[in-house]
Amino acid sequence: KAVGLARLLAAGVPVPAGFVIDGRAFESIAGKLEADTADIGHVLAQAVDRIATAELPPELVREVEERAKELGSLVAVRSSATIEDGAAGAAAGVFSSRRAVPIGELWDAIRAVWTSALTPLAATYARRRGGPIAIGVIVQEWIAGTPVTVYTRPPGAPEADELMIQRGDQLGRHSRSDLPREIEAQHAAVLALRAEAAIAATYGADVELVQLRKQHAFDLAMQTWVVQARPIVHPMARPIASPPPAVIAPLPDGRLWRWDV
Repeated sequence: KAVGLARLLAAGVPVPAGFVIDGRAFESIAGKLEADTADIGHVLAQAVDRIATAELPPELVREVEERAKELGSLVAVRSSATIEDGAAGAAAGVFSSRRAVPIGELWDAIRAVWTSALTPLAATYARRRGGPIAIGVIVQEWIAGTPVTVYTRPPGAPEADELMIQRGDQLGRHSRSDLPREIEAQHAAVLALRAEAAIAATYGADVELVQLRKQHAFDLAMQTWVVQARPIVHPMARPIASPPPAVIAPLPDGRLWRWDV
């Protein structure tokens, strides 16, 4: 995630100010963890204990707190793992992120993000991706605006000339070459396409934005930030198989467990 944000910044895309605590901090406390260890459950539990109780290096604490205070009274604390937000897998929901964190609760949030890399779900994902268990942490200025998600290609249609804009429970579909006229949607679409190019997501990007309206003198201006951009992981086509047979006896309420469940 941090690499994606850095590419957006290099391309001139507006991104909330912030910094990254890279994976070396996590590794120095949790230790070097391999996902395919036979006693992975015990290894994860011990690492969780170390993160919860470890005394952090004073120079790290001092630098992180000084930089965080420059971002305002509230920050976002987000995961940045090598096995998420990539073309081979998004790992959506696998790792933790915290929103609107007061500076006084910063280290609790950072430890929570580190600990989220030590769940059985995260370990399984790391094993399937063939990588070690490690995680960085992004600390960013908190923008209390309206979240908007743009899919620059429809999931499952990597060649389609269409983008989708989701705001709350509303989902709009637009041509990539004929952007929407409504100003908020147009801003979001333009920035999403710039983000797609910045991260070289040839088959589309999943772009998260935050929009905020501010009153300036007699004008009502709208500001838009990009807070995440990752390649869309399109689902693979699967052959249609005949329904499997029931595999256990009926449940008390009459349902049957089937292999497809």
